[in-house]
Amino acid sequence: DVGRLIKDFEDYLGVLRSVHDALDLQLALDHARGVLPGHLQGKLQDVCNMGGTGFGNLDEGHGKLMRIAGAREDMLAMLNKQDTPPHVIKELLVLDFTLETQQSVLIQGMTAENRLVPLTDQLKVMLTSLVGHMPMEDELQAILADWTKLGPDCAALRWSGETESALLLKAMSDRLSRIVGDLSDTCQSMMGPKAAFLGQQVGVPQ
Repeated sequence: DVGRLIKDFEDYLGVLRSVHDALDLQLALDHARGVLPGHLQGKLQDVCNMGGTGFGNLDEGHGKLMRIAGAREDMLAMLNKQDTPPHVIKELLVLDFTLETQQSVLIQGMTAENRLVPLTDQLKVMLTSLVGHMPMEDELQAILADWTKLGPDCAALRWSGETESALLLKAMSDRLSRIVGDLSDTCQSMMGPKAAFLGQQVGVPQ
């Protein structure tokens, strides 16, 4: 159904336009309070109160990113429970989409970061996000486990010495780059025909 496909796409664009500030997160949180545990409500309220995605320095930006990451990890744990009711899953997904968008804005604003420890934390955040989207990808699960266990010590250069730490961190980064590259190729192969079909239906020139 072409008409329905176009409407769904327009609705999706509408969602994208509405999730970039804390007000939308506050509205989503208020709507979901009845199904969220108290500790998660507290973490989400802290995110709402942190003043949006703007920051004055890299440490402030990193702190905001990690605060969001902590809330998302708790939400992911709820989503992974088999007994979580469908209506709760819906609320969690709306909240998580908003949080993920805020994380994306923060990371894009911290391109000047060159310190190993914050960069390692930030890559773990992005990896966790990927695993949430692709939970059946075993290689992603494996690299996230390795990065979580070994990344902090490597970034601090205390995993069997500085040289060994640097070599292991590079090896994990190269492995991650290969995995993400393969996944990008897979996603492109699935999205390409759909995008071409939608473009043809609305008369977009090739």
